[in-house]
Amino acid sequence: INNNFLAIYENFNILLEKSLPIFDIYLDILKYKPSDLNRFLNYTQILEYISKNYDSQNANNVWVKNGKPSGKVTLSDRIESIIGQVAYVWSLNSKKIYKLSRKIADGRNYYNHHTDETKRLTNDELFRIPYFLEDVILAYIYHYIGVDNTLIKSSLNYNIYYDKFI
Repeated sequence: INNNFLAIYENFNILLEKSLPIFDIYLDILKYKPSDLNRFLNYTQILEYISKNYDSQNANNVWVKNGKPSGKVTLSDRIESIIGQVAYVWSLNSKKIYKLSRKIADGRNYYNHHTDETKRLTNDELFRIPYFLEDVILAYIYHYIGVDNTLIKSSLNYNIYYDKFI
């Protein structure tokens, strides 16, 4: 990033100023070491915030591509959009992205609304998925502020906490 440090730093400061809630949530996660469930819920909240504020058009395109299964863009469409933009880090194909997005959104909806027991995540998924979501968020932020894709990929690829999951 040395060649582009000033631009990346300026972009980061702009993002930080406009998106303080996501950084507050992230810093709380790091500081207080919440349970796996709370980490999962917090990371999905960050993804939803990022999508609504920075990725709305792309999320809408995913919703249209998926056949508009509901009256509005869903959380799973938003997650699919964000993961899709950084999928090169893990070489994820569109089918895998779709499945991951549904599993994550269904899990979040279950834990928030306790609607369908079949959507509940296993303890292993509840442990592993937040690590993956953290890296998805970091990859998206790094990309957004102008960090080179090669550097992003080399810094986030092959996390032992979720490599068997994805």
